[in-house]
Amino acid sequence: MALKLKHVVVALKPETAEKYVKEGYIPIETSYGTRSVTDAFRLDHHGELSGLVNPAKRARKELFCKGNGTYVVSHLDLDTVLTIAGLECIKVDPDLADVVSILDIHGPHVVEWEKTRWAPFFVAFWKIFERIVFKDGEDVTELVEKALELVKKAKKLERSKRLKREIWNLGSEIKKGLNEVVDVKTIEVDDPEIERVKIGLVIGGESKAGFKAYYKKADIVVAYNRQLKKISIALKSDKFVNLFGPKGLLEIVDYLNVTYGSGWGGRETIIGSPRDKEVTEQVAREIYDYIVGYLLKQD
Repeated sequence: MALKLKHVVVALKPETAEKYVKEGYIPIETSYGTRSVTDAFRLDHHGELSGLVNPAKRARKELFCKGNGTYVVSHLDLDTVLTIAGLECIKVDPDLADVVSILDIHGPHVVEWEKTRWAPFFVAFWKIFERIVFKDGEDVTELVEKALELVKKAKKLERSKRLKREIWNLGSEIKKGLNEVVDVKTIEVDDPEIERVKIGLVIGGESKAGFKAYYKKADIVVAYNRQLKKISIALKSDKFVNLFGPKGLLEIVDYLNVTYGSGWGGRETIIGSPRDKEVTEQVAREIYDYIVGYLLKQD
């Protein structure tokens, strides 16, 4: 079936997302701090909606072919593009949807994606969006069309020798990522399952291995991307959630919103800085120190 994609736009602000939703656009993962802009499909799984099944898996099942060709997203990644694919009647292999769900929710360290049949597809996909910084209200229709073409030939890409060579270079990217971890502090905690936890500060964002590398040195990571000027704070696994409280990292979101401006949010295991604002390296260092102090007080 031919694509009927009409218009895809990035909304870095909730007001922008709401504007397009009023015009009939379907919102996908349009979450901003503790606020989520949704419609009847509720295609989000951040903040208060973190208990929902990830959008890509729903789009290939009950919402398959339910799209209207117009979409508003807060960002573009595997999950948002596969969601659009399902809505636009493009069949997504259930195994691919499962792997993407794990990558999206738990991170690349949990599943060895480079050893899956989808590794060449992931490499080709990530190259499309490499080092792209979106603007609020930006038209990304052509970019999404390009990504959807990759989705349609995902199985065929596993035979690509060129892409396989890039996968073999992952080791050098991991080494680069390890060098981006500039500080690690170890704290003993009152939890028999954990006993001690390592908190790491990352400055850089150049390594393609990303958190797959960072988690080799730390269990809790505060990562600053110099190019994007964004901060991501993430837990290596669910077992670290209760160190912060019942809501995990969401327990410190109010503090971040009051201290550094509104827009911080995410899920129990990963939160990030506002989509529409740049932050400084100094803020990352302050948050790193805050989290170390927070965990010491919890202990």
